[in-house]
Amino acid sequence: MPRVSEEHLAARRRQILDAALVCFSRHGFHQTAMHEIFEESGLSPGAVYRYFKSKEEIVRAIASETVMGFAGAIQPGPQEEPLGPTEVLERLFGAVEGVQLRAERLRLAVQIWGEALHNPQIAGFLLEIIDRLRGEITADLRDAQERGALDPDLDAEYAGRVLLAMAQGFVVQSTWYPELDRARFREAAAGLLSQARTPPRLRDE
Repeated sequence: MPRVSEEHLAARRRQILDAALVCFSRHGFHQTAMHEIFEESGLSPGAVYRYFKSKEEIVRAIASETVMGFAGAIQPGPQEEPLGPTEVLERLFGAVEGVQLRAERLRLAVQIWGEALHNPQIAGFLLEIIDRLRGEITADLRDAQERGALDPDLDAEYAGRVLLAMAQGFVVQSTWYPELDRARFREAAAGLLSQARTPPRLRDE
């Protein structure tokens, strides 16, 4: 029997994850049964279970690849200037905009965040991968501080949490309001971060 190529295995895995994303977006995570994923993917139960043993494993794979894709987006190149808060946030926004099956993936993200409040298994793996992304953001900010491009007195750890929260807010707003002008949202966020000091009008009051 000929050996199955890595490309074939990756394509099958992608087929299953994309089908699950469509199903979760259509009916919600809890309301989606595994047989719906079989039908959407066009694969047999045995073919799907070869890659994923449960719906939770599929969700974990989708969440992990999504967040790690965002982490990769904020990695500066070897010749790049250090990434400050505005650059980090803009790259995160860009990653959200450019992710495959964006609408479906963002809808699932919001569902998973809610599920994590009362499902310890989902909370465990979700916080693990979110903390890895937050660590990458904090590392970018500390690098900028060390290279003199960012205020050294800034609390880099909590600034990282704030930037992550803004990116998560972008996801929620984009999901709740399909008509949201995302370009204006991104411009407003950049404008807020560029405010280096309190405007004179407010200081004098």
